[in-house]
Amino acid sequence: GKSSSLCKPVKLYLTKDYMIKYITGDVFTSKANIIAHVCNCRGGFGAGIALQVAKLYPKAKDMYMKKFQDEGWRVGEVQIVSVGNHRFIANCATQDKYGSPKGGKVYVSYPGLKAVMKELKEICLDNNWTLAMPKIGSDLAGGDWNQIEQIINEVFGEMEVEVYIYPGKK
Repeated sequence: GKSSSLCKPVKLYLTKDYMIKYITGDVFTSKANIIAHVCNCRGGFGAGIALQVAKLYPKAKDMYMKKFQDEGWRVGEVQIVSVGNHRFIANCATQDKYGSPKGGKVYVSYPGLKAVMKELKEICLDNNWTLAMPKIGSDLAGGDWNQIEQIINEVFGEMEVEVYIYPGKK
């Protein structure tokens, strides 16, 4: 007999317009209200984008450390820090530990990242704010950008999100 797979109904998927807007450049030049970056739960704030955040907006690092010392961080938590001029830094805990992604180590938690994205979307909608981020979780955290992009698309749908790609990075 013929293979039964020929009789399966074909589902038509409507292509949805996703609103990730890729921009080559420095995320800190964005005019968005919130700049989101990802961090760990272990008090490490000294590498990657976090290091730049610490230099440009020391208050964001101070508030991260204060939370770390007072109550600790759990994966999936978001801390919004006002740094003046309608600008906010979102410290987003998307990984427990940190280290080198060499040898394919993955530190980012995809469920944690999704929880963070859901919260950021709520905050943006509630306050009518805009959001920008680097290609979070895909560099030092060792995550797969295709999976991360899928999570962002799934959560934000048609709401625009700016994703900055540093010149010379993929």
